[in-house]
Amino acid sequence: MQLKTYQENTIDELLGKAKKLLKYSGEKKLVFKSPTGSGKTIMMPEFLKQLVDDRDIRHSLSFIRTVSRDLEDMVSR
Repeated sequence: MQLKTYQENTIDELLGKAKKLLKYSGEKKLVFKSPTGSGKTIMMPEFLKQLVDDRDIRHSLSFIRTVSRDLEDMVSR
């Protein structure tokens, strides 16, 4: 799927913030918020792919995906 320019820009901005956070010690949280219909579902996997593929990042990374039960029920119908 081809990302739109604003989606690519959002991913770049999120990557920059993630790299900056990884320079600090201690617990870190990065929250991604975007309006309904903006393409979060396609932006997040691309962001994670680029983050993992970035050779400048030397940290071990783990990801937790959560979905609200309502959304999960809606998707499985």
